[in-house]
Parts: sequence; C-alpha cells; structure tokens
Amino acid sequence: MKIRFNYDRLKNICWAKTKWFERFGETTKTKDGTNVFIDNGSNVLAIAHRDVVLSQRHFYVLPFDDKTTIVCPQLDDRLGIYVIMDILPRFGIKPDILLTEGEESGKSTADHFITTKKYNWAFSFDRMGTDVVL
Repeated sequence: MKIRFNYDRLKNICWAKTKWFERFGETTKTKDGTNVFIDNGSNVLAIAHRDVVLSQRHFYVLPFDDKTTIVCPQLDDRLGIYVIMDILPRFGIKPDILLTEGEESGKSTADHFITTKKYNWAFSFDRMGTDVVL
C-alpha cells in the first residue's frame, strides 16, 4: 500500500505554533513547558515533540523519479506528529499520544509525564533516516 501524504496538512503542522497542539488533548504544565496527552484508550504510547529549532517558513516538495523529498526546517519532529496523528490512524493504529516540548533544548517535558496507565510499548519517529525509537 502506497502512503499518500497530505502536503498541505503536513505544512500546517510544521508551521503551527507550539501552543496550537493543545487543542487536541489534555494539557499539563511543567516547569519546562507543557505536555499534551491524547488518550485513545490504547496500551501503546506514541511520543513526539512540538518544539522546533528554526522558525523560517520554508516548505518544498521535491519529486524525483521514484520518491519525493520534503524540505522544511520544522520536520524535526513535526513529521513525527503528522505520522502519529494522520498516517497511523489510516491503518487502524490509534495509540495514546504524548506531545512534548523542550526536546531541542535538552529539557524535554516528557520527563514530567505521569500516568497510571500501563503501556506495553512506547515509540517515537524522531529520527534521521528510516528507523524509529522504541
């Protein structure tokens, strides 16, 4: 199955203010920023960070022969958010979601996430290349 990207949706996620994501779940303030938790009733937790390093508004879709390259300074980790919230549900995969901030400055709010839920697995797509963090 070929995955179709909605480039306009991805661009909107890339360019959104960090606070914009708070509309999707329960927001918890920490000393380092906020966490947004979306409870989908899952025993799997997907994690992505909302903070970005660069704020320039560049978004280019470059088609090549057999693949497409997207150039945007906010792809780290907004692409992870897009995959977790838009691509995975198309395959029937709806994990609980934790959207953090502070990762780029070394003070991730993920350190402050407290839950009574027991997760079988947690993952993140915040990587270079094609691998994931488990």
